[in-house]
Parts: sequence; structure tokens; C-alpha cells
Amino acid sequence: MLNPQISRREFLKLASAGTLALALHDLRLDRAAAAPAAIKQGRITWSGIPLYDFPAFQANQIHHFGADKVIEIAGIEENGDAGNPYNSTWYRVDNGYTYSGWIQPVETNYQKPVFVLPEKGQVGEITVPYCDTKKEPYTYAERGYRIYFGSTHWVKKVVVQRDEKSIWYEIYDFHLKRNYYVASHDMRLVPDEELTTLSPEVPDEEKKKSVAEFNFPQYFKLTWIAELPFGKGRHFNMGSVGNALVGGWNLTGIHNYRSGSPISIPLHSQQADGRRWPGARLAARRIRCKESAWASSCSTTSRSSTSADRSRSSR
Repeated sequence: MLNPQISRREFLKLASAGTLALALHDLRLDRAAAAPAAIKQGRITWSGIPLYDFPAFQANQIHHFGADKVIEIAGIEENGDAGNPYNSTWYRVDNGYTYSGWIQPVETNYQKPVFVLPEKGQVGEITVPYCDTKKEPYTYAERGYRIYFGSTHWVKKVVVQRDEKSIWYEIYDFHLKRNYYVASHDMRLVPDEELTTLSPEVPDEEKKKSVAEFNFPQYFKLTWIAELPFGKGRHFNMGSVGNALVGGWNLTGIHNYRSGSPISIPLHSQQADGRRWPGARLAARRIRCKESAWASSCSTTSRSSTSADRSRSSR
């Protein structure tokens, strides 16, 4: 049986080797892995997010949350109104519901301090919903800026303040070119083994690199709308009958232009009888075909919306 203390790095290695299912079964974790991780806390990402009495955008709003408020999530409703085509999940909070797309799932995991760092520093990850950096390593020092759950920062050193019994990590902001300080209990120092490559023993020349089939480096989209000058209140007033027939129409168009898709060309060596030469490999190279660039466009004609109006479309 495998060691139940499996690390994230070992998990990724097993997945890439195709043995993850067997390992999970051996650990009796196959059913647990199939279930989504429970979300217990969420952070309000902007001020004014509403709480509804039903998981629908047309429901009554019973409360509005302030920015960065941490809420306790009591349950999940997966069949609410869809805020976008891919997400219809709502969180049950107190006596109402709020849309999951507005909430950052977070955790509160306080950390034990680490006093020894590598000479060049170490990556640190925030493990609480948010924390405020300090410009000096003191509890009542001037506040810097706020950093959020899951964000990573470069830790340069550990600062111990014995007079106020506090421990701080000094982080470096590469954009502002200055140091800030984070309370040690809010940050996890990421071990080096979590950051190394999965297969460092594989030589670079044996690693396959190619262009993804869905890679389109050039993509241009043009959308436009034009109001036809016929109808009441427009340049050409056609009268009651004419306006009823040709008035109030708009012309819209959507044009998409992108470069071509990469294509895969298998390359291999064969003998005259069709057999491969001993040791020959089947390699695939993705070659961008510039001649396969395509463009799509469509235009529609629609009438201004009234209860008696009709709509037409042409493609």
C-alpha cells in the first residue's frame, strides 16, 4: 500500500504517469477525489454584492455586502440563474443566496512561523482571506496594501520583534521597488520541492515542445452597429404607412479574423517493406500554415424594439 502522506508534487507525478486512479483506490480516496472540495468561506470581491431571497437575479434583494467581507457558506445551489453560460452555482449564506461568480472561495489557515530561510529567499503563499501589509515590522505601523488568499510573494527574511512578541516576513514588491511586512501567521512558506519540475531527470533535448492546436496568435474582432435613417424622428420620415414598413431598423455586423490553425504532420522512418527502421521514433511537429488563415463575418438587420415591431435577419 502507498504511503497515505502523499504530497502535491507526488500527486501530479502520478497523474502524469496515468497511475492516479490506482493510487487513489489504494489510498481509499477514489470516492473522496471525485467529490468537489467543500467551500466553507468566501470573500466579497466588490462592494454592494446583493444577497437574494432566492437563487435568481430577479429575486428580492435582502442585503448588500461590503467589499472584502468574509462570509460563511452554508450550502451550494448548483441550479440557480446562470450569470454566464458556464456558471449557474449560487452560495447559500445566512437566510439567502448570492451568486458564486462574485465570491472568492477562501480558507483561514494560520501558520507556524519559520525562522530560517534560504540565502536568496523563499516563496510565501497567503493562507487567510486577506491581510494588510505593513511598511515597518510592527503591529501598529503604517499600513501598506492589502494582499489576498492564494497570492504568492517573495520572502527575503524573517524579522522577530521581541518587545511586542511578533514575527514578520519581509516581502519585496518588484513593481514598487520596496519592502513590506506580513505577519508570519498569515503566510505559508512554500517548500522547494513544490516548485521544482516534475521530471528533472529528463534531458531538455528529449522534452517535446510544440504549438497547441488551439493557438491563434493573431485574432481580430470587429463589431459595429448602424442606424438606418428611415422612420419617425430620423432623417427620412416616411409617413405612418412608410414608417410602419421601413422605419426603425438597425444594421449590425460582427467580423472575426484570425491566423490559421497549426497542423500536425507525423514524421517516421520506414524500410522498403513498410516496417520501421529499428529505433525509429514517431515524432509529431506542429507547423503553422499561414495559408489557412480564415475570416468570418455576419451582419444582421433588426428593428427598434416595440411591441408591434417585427425583426428580420440576414446572414
